[in-house]
Amino acid sequence: MKSVNIISIFTGISMFMFGFLKLFYPISEWFHIQISKSGLSGYLYWPGILSEILVGLLLLSAVFFRKRIPLHLLKIVLLFGSMWVIGNMAVAVYVHLQPAVPAYVLPLKIKPPYMPLFFIVLAAINMLLISKVPAKAEIDF
Repeated sequence: MKSVNIISIFTGISMFMFGFLKLFYPISEWFHIQISKSGLSGYLYWPGILSEILVGLLLLSAVFFRKRIPLHLLKIVLLFGSMWVIGNMAVAVYVHLQPAVPAYVLPLKIKPPYMPLFFIVLAAINMLLISKVPAKAEIDF
């Protein structure tokens, strides 16, 4: 199922880049404002960045090394990565919905959480497609 590869690669690259870009000004400052204005603990600044980078690397590694990983383990890793994306994006939805968080510090500078919801739906679709892969399927999905 090539769609699993495509979704996992797109989601992996996006998540990695979201996290990586938060290491640099001005996005690092915007992220700090998001955390502080949303009422989340300041201690979540680095875990938030690392979480996005790590889930991106997990998804990309699983796809690029899929031929070396047993299928049942590959499915578990991709399902876990997709659930992790949903968790990260659930926090992003929460941040978007906080009235004190200004739109100028959010991606696309808009308050409605369109991007986080898009990635939640994408990860959910990925999980559905992964769960439908037969136990003896070809690794080349």
